[in-house]
Amino acid sequence: MEPNDITFVGLLAVLTVGITVFAFLTWKWKRWQLGRRLTVVFTAQVLFLLVLAGYVNADQGFYTTWNDLLGIPPAHEEAREVFNRPVQSGPNGKAPNPIQREVTGLGSRLFTSLVDRNDATKSQVIQVTLHGKRTGYNFQAWVYVPGSYANKSEQKRKFPVVELLAGYPGTPYTWPVSLDVKKYLDEEIRTGRAPAMIAVMPQQNPAPPKDSECVNAVGGAQAATYLAEDVPDALAAQFRVRTDRRGWGVAGVSTGGFCAANLALNYPQRFSAAASLSGYFTAVTDNTTGDLYKGNAQARLDNSPQWTILHRKHLPLDFYVFSTVDSVEDQTAAATFAKAVARPDGVTLEMSPSGGHVDAAWVVVEPKMWDWFARTLA
Repeated sequence: MEPNDITFVGLLAVLTVGITVFAFLTWKWKRWQLGRRLTVVFTAQVLFLLVLAGYVNADQGFYTTWNDLLGIPPAHEEAREVFNRPVQSGPNGKAPNPIQREVTGLGSRLFTSLVDRNDATKSQVIQVTLHGKRTGYNFQAWVYVPGSYANKSEQKRKFPVVELLAGYPGTPYTWPVSLDVKKYLDEEIRTGRAPAMIAVMPQQNPAPPKDSECVNAVGGAQAATYLAEDVPDALAAQFRVRTDRRGWGVAGVSTGGFCAANLALNYPQRFSAAASLSGYFTAVTDNTTGDLYKGNAQARLDNSPQWTILHRKHLPLDFYVFSTVDSVEDQTAAATFAKAVARPDGVTLEMSPSGGHVDAAWVVVEPKMWDWFARTLA
């Protein structure tokens, strides 16, 4: 019986009812009266909270095994590739080659920049303000700056960028803290599996605590414009970054995964690659978002990647889609979207046997995501 099993939630509910009945029947007993009353009231309250937490967990699939709940990595964590179809680009139908030179014959892709590798651990995660010239928003963001950025030999070099988005109710702190982007990206660069790149982690909810879904709400916050147009321009004004679409990718977890796919499809002139980790692909509205679309059915479709991937022409995009198998809703959404991606777009679908819908599952696959961006951004 796992923590997301409805039977487990039912058992907790039965125990809650049982302790409540016991308290009612024994309330006037004189023996150990005060201690007994305090104990049963406390136990009933704890069980009630556990029932609520268990119901939410069963509904959302956050923790699907006891190992997940206790933070113990399962024995078989590695994500397995379900299928991989590179983006088709150019008259010869071949995927574009990364600009970095590769060392061949070593069994895996290695990038040869010794500057990048030697300076990898000198990276920094710094806080900046990104001004939106279109939206007028002025929000704080975290920026991962690779070690070789400050090397004198690289002063004319412009770096590719990946924009990183969080789930809800996450913040820009999600990637530098919970997902430890510096640790994983440093290691990818140090070992030569990825070239030096910049990662920007912006504020994605202009009107917190409301969840913007990273969209331009009808008559409301213009989160998509800020993230897809203002952020790239503001970052380019402060850092030496690529400004062409082949030099920009976007990635996210959970709601951020939805944001990544949706922004890439709505702004393919800005992004060429999107990674969705346990994301969904159909626009939602609930009590956390408010009425984003004001009854405008077309606006909602335009912000549903599952619909737009089939119905809207766009520049070729590459998608990396990940989910865990034991989070059934995530798995279904990932497989359905990946199967809908058709040439000239490319797609890589990977799944882990377990892990649920939590940070522990995403940090396991994070290095593979960076490997994928290394191959994709050119």
